[in-house]
Amino acid sequence: MTKIKSLIACMALLLITSCSNESVDETENAVEASLLGEWVLLNLEVNQNADIFQNGVVTSSTETSVTTTEQDYKLIFTESNFTTSGSYTVNVQGSINDQSVVNQSNTVSNIEGNGTYELINSEQIRFNGALYQFDFEGVQQVQANEGEPAKYEFSEDGNQLTFTDESQELTTLNGNNARVTSNSVSVWVRGNAEARDACLDAETITSIAQEALNEATSEAYADACAALKVALENQIEICGDSDGALQTRINALGDCTEVFPLLVQAVATYEDGETTIINYIYEGRRLIREDHGDGFYFIYNYLNDRLVGSDSFLDNQEDIVETYEYDDNGVLNRITVDIVGDALPSVDTISFSENNNIVDYLSGSDTSFRLTLENSNVIKYEEFNENSVENTGLLTYDDKNGPFKNIEFREVFLTIDTENIYSVAYGLNNVLTEEYENENCTYSYTYNALGYPTQIIENGTDGEVIINLTYDTD
Repeated sequence: MTKIKSLIACMALLLITSCSNESVDETENAVEASLLGEWVLLNLEVNQNADIFQNGVVTSSTETSVTTTEQDYKLIFTESNFTTSGSYTVNVQGSINDQSVVNQSNTVSNIEGNGTYELINSEQIRFNGALYQFDFEGVQQVQANEGEPAKYEFSEDGNQLTFTDESQELTTLNGNNARVTSNSVSVWVRGNAEARDACLDAETITSIAQEALNEATSEAYADACAALKVALENQIEICGDSDGALQTRINALGDCTEVFPLLVQAVATYEDGETTIINYIYEGRRLIREDHGDGFYFIYNYLNDRLVGSDSFLDNQEDIVETYEYDDNGVLNRITVDIVGDALPSVDTISFSENNNIVDYLSGSDTSFRLTLENSNVIKYEEFNENSVENTGLLTYDDKNGPFKNIEFREVFLTIDTENIYSVAYGLNNVLTEEYENENCTYSYTYNALGYPTQIIENGTDGEVIINLTYDTD
């Protein structure tokens, strides 16, 4: 076993242990009664980060994500004890210094565990014993130090139980000091495996209904919306809705009148506290202006129902003028970029592959860069130097709605990558990862009930950026 794998293995700790002598009042006794009985695991997710120190200096950082699938795992509470039994599959993804080193699955079978527990209050619990256990890379996972109290919460109907454990500890890994931060969430359904499976089935039906609504045409929207409402109501009945999120989604669907949300504002906050506010202005669904403030903005130009150019202004002075031309079939085939003050504009001619999924930009006789499209998203970006690949970028996406999904000429914006337009932003969906030769970025999202992102957290070489989005339907 390599040193790197040993280090990652030590990060994947899944045990909750502790002891306490605190008393439980009558309210907690009532909660304890609700806890008693049999529960089956619905899902488990653990995320852990570790900074490794040598002589007080961080020498490396690891990230580990653990999830369970195909679980048939049971937890039984008596008045002061608990037992666990069954099996599950553990998916483990690990990285060191942002470089992936582990991506594997292990199945753990014939689990037989037990321990004691004590309620601290109506929101916190301590366990003395392991709720979960498994071998990873041949190493038995054991948490050496006492954990912090775990939080627990019942759904409104009392049939779903969630444990949340957050902790930070200083420990020793491979002879080095380490600071380990852990966050785990496990969700359990009261009763037997049939109850758990019914909830999983309900969640699947809701996901399918949401996807159908995302892809629905105008004619099919009302029926798809009504079907999603029914699926959400069914999920609430079977699984509960402890945080009200499912009911919020139902409320947001309203009377199922079709809507086409348009992004009207993006607020980006950087690590140094600096904030940028961008406002988007439309005529109908046609984007006509992108205003960054302080005299920095873009104007998009249209003629005869075509996007024919864009102008950028800096300090209210015209800075870059772009012109877009089309062939006789209405296909974009030429881009001219004129930077004010430069002697000559740059001119790219554009060619498409037979199935239109590869877009080549040619400067003179040589390809300067290429976009590869899939499902109306840019999945690959290549830069060339005299037709030799100089840089390659690979992109992955979620299955939710992109912020600009509903603007007119989105497909044209998608095939323009210039000083004024970043084509990736106009994908049908949202970028999850970007991997280039010397730069990697990851993105996480919060979505509204219609499946559009309302917050983006970007992590890249320049640090973290948080972007909050507002639509005309908000």
